[in-house]
Amino acid sequence: MSQAATWSLNCEIDTGRVLMIEFAPAGPQLAHTLSLYDGEELLDRWSSTEAMDSNGWPVSPPVQEIQPQAINNVLLAVGRAGASHWSMSVHVEAHQPALIFDVACRVKSKPGHLGSAYRRDFAVGSPMLTIEPFGEIYSEIGETASDQLAITPSDLPTSWPATVRWQYRVTVRR
Repeated sequence: MSQAATWSLNCEIDTGRVLMIEFAPAGPQLAHTLSLYDGEELLDRWSSTEAMDSNGWPVSPPVQEIQPQAINNVLLAVGRAGASHWSMSVHVEAHQPALIFDVACRVKSKPGHLGSAYRRDFAVGSPMLTIEPFGEIYSEIGETASDQLAITPSDLPTSWPATVRWQYRVTVRR
């Protein structure tokens, strides 16, 4: 799939306010932003951190391909780094306005780092977007620095190779 394109998914919060995820090219992979708009006005934005940790592991999934699904407003993403393979699905939650992330990585041996990282790069006033654990696969969310978050799986397998998953959602504070 060509990396020149961008892919997005919108979630209507209430009249005029929209939560959006957008994937766009960032070097050899696709970075994503989580934005909250009121009409045309940007209110809050978090961007995925596309970098390597000190052990050479990506701090966010290295997405390289997106496959939009027409049914149920879903984006499916895949990528790889070294011998590890990542997959990510993003969809709009059915019962409340939120974006749901389900991420997995297949690794051959114990990884240096697994997770997703974001930095807040725009806001009008206090943060309005909330990133929180969600689903059956519990994730831990912690601040790594001012205006930065790291989402990591709370449990790692005891033997390798293995598939590791983490889930989280993005909502809007009321």
